[in-house]
Amino acid sequence: MIKKPNGEQAVGTREFRCLQLFRGLAALFVLLFHVDVISNLRFSTRFMGGFFSAGHLGVDFFFVLSGFIIWHVHAKDMGFAGRASSYLLKRVLRIWPLVLLLTTAKLGYMFFLGGAGVGAGKGSAEVVICSYFLLPVAESLGGKPLLDSAWTLPYEMLFYLAFALGILFGKRVFIVGNFLWVGVILLCSLFPEKTFSEMIQFLFNARTLQFLIGCLVAKFSEKRPGPIWGGLALGLGAGLLAYGLLASYALLTSLLAILFWGGVFGMIIFGAVVLEVGQKIKLPRAATVMGDASYSIYLVHSSVQVPVMLVLGKFVTPSDPSWQIHLWLVAVISLAAGFGVYRLIEKPITVLTKRLIGENLRPLAVP
Repeated sequence: MIKKPNGEQAVGTREFRCLQLFRGLAALFVLLFHVDVISNLRFSTRFMGGFFSAGHLGVDFFFVLSGFIIWHVHAKDMGFAGRASSYLLKRVLRIWPLVLLLTTAKLGYMFFLGGAGVGAGKGSAEVVICSYFLLPVAESLGGKPLLDSAWTLPYEMLFYLAFALGILFGKRVFIVGNFLWVGVILLCSLFPEKTFSEMIQFLFNARTLQFLIGCLVAKFSEKRPGPIWGGLALGLGAGLLAYGLLASYALLTSLLAILFWGGVFGMIIFGAVVLEVGQKIKLPRAATVMGDASYSIYLVHSSVQVPVMLVLGKFVTPSDPSWQIHLWLVAVISLAAGFGVYRLIEKPITVLTKRLIGENLRPLAVP
């Protein structure tokens, strides 16, 4: 922690074990959600009766967390234009190398092993180019890159670029620019019947508001509030999370739903961080293991689940009493694949890039 002149304490740049734990859980729920989606799509059978149908909310959590971490780590860089190149280099090197390797592996699977389960059109030049360079894929081409889960990364990169403007031109420009950004997003939401171009829909997607919620949470947590505020925020966030799930808000994609879930996860992040800084929450290092591997788990799991489930379907039918057990096996295999990619590929890449640029890539702002 950093002592301020007035005696107040601020949360210094650090790794929060509670957030690493949450990241791991979010990636796990996204993984279980996709087991349900793939089973329902391929075999018209729900996984655990659709219990994990709200698992996609892990993405909402990641967006809020990204905003929190980027502000927490880089707010001090705002107004120092010379730091922009280092900031962008760290962000690109944190995200892009693993996408490059996994996308190439997916292409190899498609063209040399038949690509069973891969959607039609995935091999088109436009999809391949967008997949490699983290660009949004047109809805006419399916709207998803080769790595299905990587559809979120263009939004990550958009936010990183917006934050870079703050580093280049200062915090005031960042704040004013975001007011304008939010204004256009809200304006577009007033005309749901109007069809905007896909680029406009991407640039002013309401999901980007969740990044900004994360920034606000980080800003509010800079001065250490008392534990009571952390407890109230965490409790309220958990209560609203339960209410939203019971009320089926997870099924909604409206602006209000996006803001609701952004607010819920913002409160949970704020509360957990405040309590951890105040040493009211103490987690062992082991609690962060899945969080460390969450980016690999997030990127690779669905690409593993589809072929494994197709092979499974040749030996077991959905009417078999053991079908649900076999779906759990699919989940375990895809989780293990994610850990394997982390240990064998992502972690060595991170160590290598850290040595090459002499920067610490540890703070993560991606799933």
